[in-house]
Amino acid sequence: MNFENRLNKALNEKDFYSAHQIALSQAQRLQRAGKVEEAATSFCQSIISLIENEAPSSSINDLINHLIALEEQSVPSDDFLRDLSMRMISHEDYNWNEFLVYASHHLADPSFVVTCLHSCAAGLNTSDILDWILLYVPEPASFKPICADIKDHPHLLIKAVLTLLIGKYFASVYKILDLIASLNQYPTNPPQTDAVSSAYNLCRFVTDLVSHENPPRELFTRLQLNYPYHLSNPTIKPLWDQLREAYWPKPKAAPTNAANPLASMLQSMMMK
Repeated sequence: MNFENRLNKALNEKDFYSAHQIALSQAQRLQRAGKVEEAATSFCQSIISLIENEAPSSSINDLINHLIALEEQSVPSDDFLRDLSMRMISHEDYNWNEFLVYASHHLADPSFVVTCLHSCAAGLNTSDILDWILLYVPEPASFKPICADIKDHPHLLIKAVLTLLIGKYFASVYKILDLIASLNQYPTNPPQTDAVSSAYNLCRFVTDLVSHENPPRELFTRLQLNYPYHLSNPTIKPLWDQLREAYWPKPKAAPTNAANPLASMLQSMMMK
């Protein structure tokens, strides 16, 4: 009996332990034979079969871990990565976070993973998804699926821009700002009629400022005075302080324990 028949027999009989072992053995046999691309494909096909037959998440997660371990030797096709991304995120017990990070690093369009998060992940709000992108895939294309949500949340917009500027992801920042401007139909410098347009202007000004070498500190101070509502927010203030230290570090104070040459000379004279 060949591999597929043995796997299907085990799945039909709900013998998921045997199905797991059959799938693992087949992929590892291919791997030992130097057929790593076939091994990666075999893992993907087996994982899909186990998901479709509602196998325990422990079996699926174990096969996913073995697939990820092959990363340096072979990666599945985009079709498999997209298919598995949609399937993995459909169940909270699946190791979807690790797999989506893996998929985002290898898909030709990493924004597909964000689209999965946006459309399928139960319990994840816009802020959660934004945090995930900023942590794992801060690339320009990754922000397109959620900019329509961010555009109405000024502090999420500022949080994204400041975090990316601290990491020097300038291309991603300009992508976000261009998308927000397009969605809100902003001119080059929109009037600050509400919190959203005010946040957009702040983000645009600070981005243009730090993208130049040695930006003047007085302009930073002016921004801080002009946008107290946004920059005093408890979520934003730590990021603003971190940005300030990155681009406008405070002058180092002179050591307090340094010897004073005049005092040393006077002390020497008194001792004579």
